[in-house]
Amino acid sequence: MTVRDVLTCLIVAVSAVGCAGVKPVDRSGPALLVYPKDAARGETLDIVVVQHSKHIAVVNLTAHRYEHVQLWLNQQYGAEIKQIKIGTDNRYSLLRFINEHGEHVPVAQFLAPDLAAEIVSAELLDPATGMRHVLTVRQGK
Repeated sequence: MTVRDVLTCLIVAVSAVGCAGVKPVDRSGPALLVYPKDAARGETLDIVVVQHSKHIAVVNLTAHRYEHVQLWLNQQYGAEIKQIKIGTDNRYSLLRFINEHGEHVPVAQFLAPDLAAEIVSAELLDPATGMRHVLTVRQGK
């Protein structure tokens, strides 16, 4: 085996590993969400969204549990959330948040750590009231 053959095998192996984290969008599920830009703005909620590498932690400091809401990141990526409990026991994968084109939030990949999108804004849409509420965003470790 020549050096060229070894390098070719190495490049093919690394390419396969680098693409292993890319998941196709499942378009057979529910309809894609569209950012509710025209929804009335409600009060800022005492909820903190902490970004980690491939997930967010939602810390609900209010005295209310939120059920069947939409959570929006960067005014682009949305997900329907069954429940945001009071406290710190709320963790969601960033791959769950999809934009109107069916693309998920970019996350870091092996050999491509710079792909990760920084979360700079978060909003909660309560379909029961039709109000959009701003949340605080923090970067985790």
